[in-house]
Amino acid sequence: MSTPSDLDELKKEQSKRGNGAVQLANGDSFEGDMLDSRPHGTGVYMWKDGSTYSGDWLGGMKHGRGRYVYSNGDLYEV
Repeated sequence: MSTPSDLDELKKEQSKRGNGAVQLANGDSFEGDMLDSRPHGTGVYMWKDGSTYSGDWLGGMKHGRGRYVYSNGDLYEV
């Protein structure tokens, strides 16, 4: 799972606003809404192992409703 430093890497990218995609150096990626280069709105974080979190984001943090799908197929909704 991502750590705060992984998500902070998004901030190091060129300032992004609106909808877009970012590939992180550790192999993870994010696609969705961004504000000041942080996930903000709705989007999907994809770990290099194939696990995903899709849902709501606020200021770079998971916030509100979302869905984890783990690489083994297990599903967890929050």
